[in-house]
Amino acid sequence: DSRQQWRFSFTDITGRKRAEERIAQLIRLQTILAGIDHAIVHIPDRQKLLDEVCRVAVDKGGFRLAWVGMVASDGSVQPVAQAGATGYLEGIRVVTHDVLEGRGPVGMAIRENRPVVIEDIDQSACMAPWRDRAQRFGLHYVAAFPIRIAGKAVGAFQFYAPRADFFDENELGLLTQVSDDLSFALTALSDFTARKEAEAALRRSEYNLLNFFNYAPIGLEWLSAGGNILRANQAQLDLLGYP
Repeated sequence: DSRQQWRFSFTDITGRKRAEERIAQLIRLQTILAGIDHAIVHIPDRQKLLDEVCRVAVDKGGFRLAWVGMVASDGSVQPVAQAGATGYLEGIRVVTHDVLEGRGPVGMAIRENRPVVIEDIDQSACMAPWRDRAQRFGLHYVAAFPIRIAGKAVGAFQFYAPRADFFDENELGLLTQVSDDLSFALTALSDFTARKEAEAALRRSEYNLLNFFNYAPIGLEWLSAGGNILRANQAQLDLLGYP
């Protein structure tokens, strides 16, 4: 009877401990999501936004390293924002092509447009190009999530976990949402930037056209669809003798 009671107590304590760990995880996940969504809403600058989401992932999420890589014109993936053990990224080579340096989590996440998890960097064959580097910085577990702009994978968000079995269903669900939210924000910023650039180009074009019209050595008139004179340049006014 005493052994049965001891087993019951042990099971009860274990169950309670798991419940507490589960609650702590949910609180942590919500803290990460809230911090990143707050940054997305309040930081309109692209670089500052990327810097902040990496900082939140490390400071609030407990990740050893978080970094965002974007695809360059030559197919390489360039780190553009990072926090944590950033020395790992110095001189790193990652590409999106289906070659050795492109078969890690980052290259696959971008090329295949899906999350990729490496449960053990030390044992994973695809991490061979970066294994020694990762061991020097105490990095053993990584997950990469594609970043999309207008639906196209243009980069990836990487998270390096502090312990084994970290990327469970809840963790992956949160990080997928984080990368989706970031993708949405970057798409909006890209559209906004493109619109502003187009507006600036239009203003420059109109300014140049108006300058040409005003200072042309020949007489020019700007007519409405109905044939009315809307504007005449000085050369035309001089030619016609208009005041």
